[in-house]
Amino acid sequence: MRGEISAIHYHMRPQQPQQRAEDKPEQDGGSWSAVCSAINAHIFSLWPASIFNPDSGTAALPTDTFLLTDLEALAEIVTQKRTALGYVQLAPGGLCVYGYNSYQKSKAVQMDGERHKPREQRDYSLLFDPLDDAMLAQCTPLARVLDTLSGALRPLLGPRITDRLELLHAHSLDQSSRFVQFSVHDDTEENFRSRKYAWWYGKHAEAKLTTIEKRRLRKLGEVDVMDRQVELTVVIPLRLRAAPRASVHVCGHTGVEYELGGARVFPAAAKHETLVAGPGDVKLTVFFGHWVDPEDRSTTWVQ
Repeated sequence: MRGEISAIHYHMRPQQPQQRAEDKPEQDGGSWSAVCSAINAHIFSLWPASIFNPDSGTAALPTDTFLLTDLEALAEIVTQKRTALGYVQLAPGGLCVYGYNSYQKSKAVQMDGERHKPREQRDYSLLFDPLDDAMLAQCTPLARVLDTLSGALRPLLGPRITDRLELLHAHSLDQSSRFVQFSVHDDTEENFRSRKYAWWYGKHAEAKLTTIEKRRLRKLGEVDVMDRQVELTVVIPLRLRAAPRASVHVCGHTGVEYELGGARVFPAAAKHETLVAGPGDVKLTVFFGHWVDPEDRSTTWVQ
């Protein structure tokens, strides 16, 4: 099973540059929708049919999975006002967590026709990577949510799949901005760390890098680095406005709403998009899979 699912990431990603309709899906929405549906049909065929709901293309964790106090505490952290440099400090004198700013498959760019705004995207997102012991110690609501998630996935996925998946990283999105509401994409793009990100990490966290990581930084050049293979995506709503209810659409399936206290789970390689979102909606997306080099990975916390 592992080899079959992992093969998705090797075979699907090289095809993407040929499918340039993804950059402007509104030009030929019907044909692109059919392509995405066909891709997803293949993706889901590689997973046990019992896991994902055939209507929504997702699996649901029930609404009593997470403590609402933990979700709200984490929402308070990820929505706090950023510093002038765009980061959130997890504790006084502690780690600084930044958002990302270069992802252009947003609703604002591809549907509203706006120019990409890196600063706005950065200010409404946070990237928890690496998810190491230091970060989890300074962000206890995140640690509690991830511990709860680890236990909840086992009965859903079964021990054979759960035991081989590792927690890779996570990011939060305050969906008050259209620049963090995303058009059709898949999460295998999370497999890559850009040269720019690695340069920033090396410059600002040099003391925390291992010798292997420092050597890797010096050899990066101008290309992205594939250091992980994401296999499973879990979206946990931290806050939800009353109406309209935030929802996700997995291509080839019907849209499905998020429910506070629960989560939606789907294959990371499946094409999907933000369906409904707006001010008051805050979510945490958690990625599971495995590291390309098990001896040189960014996190020490595993499932």
